[in-house]
Amino acid sequence: MATRQGPTLRQKKLGTELKRLREAAGVGQKDAAAVIDGTQSKISKLEGGKVRLRRLELLALLNLYKVDDPKVTEDLLTLLRESGQTQYLPDYDLRADMREMVELERACTRVEAFATMHLPGLLQIAEYASAMIEGLEPSLTEEEVAYYVGLRLERQKILERERPPQVVCILDEGVIRRPVGGAAVMRKQLAQLLELARKPHVTIQVVPFEQAVYAGLHGSFRTLVNDDANTLDVVEVSTWSKALYMQDAADVEVYRKLFDEIRSSALSSRQSAELINNAMRDYEE
Repeated sequence: MATRQGPTLRQKKLGTELKRLREAAGVGQKDAAAVIDGTQSKISKLEGGKVRLRRLELLALLNLYKVDDPKVTEDLLTLLRESGQTQYLPDYDLRADMREMVELERACTRVEAFATMHLPGLLQIAEYASAMIEGLEPSLTEEEVAYYVGLRLERQKILERERPPQVVCILDEGVIRRPVGGAAVMRKQLAQLLELARKPHVTIQVVPFEQAVYAGLHGSFRTLVNDDANTLDVVEVSTWSKALYMQDAADVEVYRKLFDEIRSSALSSRQSAELINNAMRDYEE
């Protein structure tokens, strides 16, 4: 399975910040290119996150842009360093955007997920994940399905580490009522949800069907939040063809407020556990 190369989220973030600093300093791309002995095209590509900088090039640009705040400099150096770091889960040949998301997922301190149609990958058991992958990608071979299920299960290990992220997951009731994989799989999957919800770092709440219209009808998304200012906060919104990743602070703030609004429509954790138990009994019938 070949990796499709492309700019990572950190490269894009670094490029965006460099463009902002250059424009704030009133420096043209031609002058910026001269400082690093490059071309105007290279500056354009750098600001688009399409090529990587060397450390000395970054420092030269920051000097040209008259950036004298040591924290800004350190944050950008950290972005540069982490954009080229060795990937997590090296046994999996991931495309660039997925590789970056796995890294951010591993580094985050809080996950806020809202799901309308199916469970988020971090909560799926193997049988549920297999049914989802086979259903969404029927052309995959058994080996490829097993590969992606294995990747999903490896990602879940962040929930078992010594200092796991706080996970808050809001589910539309349709998620627990949709019989992915059949009744037996759903009974096992819902039992796993209840087990996860007992962990102090995991919160699972359900928006019941009685909430006919609420803010979550726009669709599923999740936000990865990090207490470290050097690490990106990212919103992930999946579409049919790809996942969209947004790291602008304004976008993250919009989705975090939306998440809080959706959560206000959800049952409490205790009421949600009761609803999940009721769904388990329905699958037994």
